[in-house]
Amino acid sequence: MNTTRATLPPRLDPFALIRDNEPYGVYAELRRAGPLLRGGPGLWVAPRYREVADLLRDPRLGQFQFQGSPVEAADSNLEGSIGHGPAKSFMQRICVAANGDDHVRVRKVLARGLAPQVLRQLRQQIEVHVDELLAKSIEGGLVEAVSDWAYPIPLRVLSSLLGIPLVEMDLVGRQALKLSRVFAPTIAAAERKAADDAVSWLRDYVRRELDARRRRETDDVL
Repeated sequence: MNTTRATLPPRLDPFALIRDNEPYGVYAELRRAGPLLRGGPGLWVAPRYREVADLLRDPRLGQFQFQGSPVEAADSNLEGSIGHGPAKSFMQRICVAANGDDHVRVRKVLARGLAPQVLRQLRQQIEVHVDELLAKSIEGGLVEAVSDWAYPIPLRVLSSLLGIPLVEMDLVGRQALKLSRVFAPTIAAAERKAADDAVSWLRDYVRRELDARRRRETDDVL
């Protein structure tokens, strides 16, 4: 009897994205490889926009719930990546980790604060920020796109949406950068500690801001 062994899809090496200083070649290779790639035990990766857009809109898909025996492996993987401190509890509670009613509840709250009319009102403010940063780069004669534009523009806009005072914006931004490392495929021990400390700092900061908002009415997202 003739048998033909099925060809497995290519496998993603997440460490290649860390090793390479310029990961865009890796991204292009992944997109050429096909619509679905292996990412590890029980893990699949969709590298192309069309499939990602379709999957995100499919109600049959959702996030693992970090409880119960069916997902103990997922919980173990999360702890193996970022530990079991404040950063882990943060990752378990964010909107993209929620399913069903919890996800809908948080999305409704965010949707009110990010309504189209709110974003349209931000356009002029964003243009002012961009013009200011461009002028600074032109005056200095040297441009570093990430630190000069890609970091400060969203930080300013998000600070405005959340009602964070400008004098505190950079301090909050530095803590958010430390926390952002938990979204990487792997995280070093020192960065794990920094992410835990950042979560604790940001939670205390938001609690203080919420207490202040209860004493005075505001219309920001927070």
